[in-house]
Amino acid sequence: KSEEVTVTIRMDDDLPKLPINELHLMHVVEHLLLACVHSIPAGGELTISAALEEHNQHTEFAIFFKDNGTGLDTQHIARLWRTNEPETVRTYHHEEAHERVSRAITLTKKIISIHNGRLTMQNPPGKEAIIAVYFQQS
Repeated sequence: KSEEVTVTIRMDDDLPKLPINELHLMHVVEHLLLACVHSIPAGGELTISAALEEHNQHTEFAIFFKDNGTGLDTQHIARLWRTNEPETVRTYHHEEAHERVSRAITLTKKIISIHNGRLTMQNPPGKEAIIAVYFQQS
């Protein structure tokens, strides 16, 4: 399935280093990438990008996961994020794929909370879906 989704990474060269453990950051990106790829139908596209944003008078480092309108199922990911409930909407060819996604989301939640981060999901009808992770800059 993963070879049927195109992934593009766009990062500015001048972004500051995040004040979190690099391994933790890699896990967050990898696990959300895994969840997104398993949630986008074949032929879909996913773009991962990063930027600095202002939020409540703080600068945050934001990492965005955006589809191209092809169907990133944020409802599915939100269900996993909330409760890790069993899969009910999409079925995987292999049960282990679902287990990997569930474990990835569980670990990602823990890492984001350890670093006082937050996650948002937007999926307006007919437009690109966006999952964003925010970490405060020190």
